[in-house]
Amino acid sequence: MKKIILSFALAIITTAGIQAQTSTTTADVKVNVILRPTLSIEVNPNIPNDGGELEESGAVNLVYKNANDYANGITKTIPSHLKVSSIGSGYKVHAQVANQNLNRSVGEGAETMSGELVKVRINDGQERKISELNGKQEMYYNGGGNGSSGSVLNQELAVTYRAEQLNTEQIANLMGPNGAAARYTTTVTYTITTP
Repeated sequence: MKKIILSFALAIITTAGIQAQTSTTTADVKVNVILRPTLSIEVNPNIPNDGGELEESGAVNLVYKNANDYANGITKTIPSHLKVSSIGSGYKVHAQVANQNLNRSVGEGAETMSGELVKVRINDGQERKISELNGKQEMYYNGGGNGSSGSVLNQELAVTYRAEQLNTEQIANLMGPNGAAARYTTTVTYTITTP
């Protein structure tokens, strides 16, 4: 009987001890969500090309293929060429090239092609000649407005590239004496800034 009473007393003491150990405490932490202004610009690398001779993957290839192209020029619009984000304000997209002319990379013609013959336009902005973008950032396109109401996130912009018509003298000069295919190249650098 003593063992039963002792066991019963031990069970009550153990239960009381367990209950004392299960009390809870709390701790708080503050969570801050911080919104910072940011700017970003990306070029879509998926540029549609025909895969013809001298065309480069990932490049904008303006190809004169027939007499109509030489007589009228070539226009290529890339619908989602640039993707911009501007958080906290609107934005301006600028374009710049290192040289006022395009340099020959393939062929036997002239060393350079006049930058007056190739133009670029973002969305419905003003068209500019490559030669106008040499060594400076010529403002191309304004997006959004001032302040946070002008913010955009992943806005896609179309870019149109145009090579002008060429006369027979220009063709002979650019293709060289053997009339071989030629490629002239420049790099356009796009920059996003606040308005």
